[in-house]
Amino acid sequence: MQRRVDEIEIDEDFEEPEDGPVLNQEDDVATVLSDEPEHLHNIVAFFLFGLINNFCYVVILSAAEHIFEDHSGAVLLAAATPGLVLKLLYGFGVHTIPYSIRIAVISLVPFSVFFIIAGVESTAIRLSAIAFVSLVGGLGESSFLSLTATYSSKTIGAWSSGTGGAGTEQPKWI
Repeated sequence: MQRRVDEIEIDEDFEEPEDGPVLNQEDDVATVLSDEPEHLHNIVAFFLFGLINNFCYVVILSAAEHIFEDHSGAVLLAAATPGLVLKLLYGFGVHTIPYSIRIAVISLVPFSVFFIIAGVESTAIRLSAIAFVSLVGGLGESSFLSLTATYSSKTIGAWSSGTGGAGTEQPKWI
């Protein structure tokens, strides 16, 4: 059904107060809180966790040919598939793991994989370690992106900046 613009009634006597809109009891609390500035520590935390979450993944993808000269395709497959599967299955129970455990795993595990890849000659163990980093990266991405729903929209920007920062930091490590 189409309506013409000239049929809309406009209250020409309405004047908005100088100090902004008046809030009444019917206003949603979330709407009122969303206008408050985000705490700096939340923004920094989301940036750092975005950086940590993607750093190991980016380094492994960039160094795929150096890790396995003849099996770089296997490295790329091991680095992408497990994380994708975890993201698809996240809603079926992964969310029941407490955030404190998830954050500890997301923060500590990826860097230990560097030592495994560098110190072990077994192709199967190296590929397993890379697949495990993929799982942890998928867990981090799913966990933090779902967590941004409880904070202001600035946190998702900080998370995205952190993941992009991982891409700029990786040339220093290869």
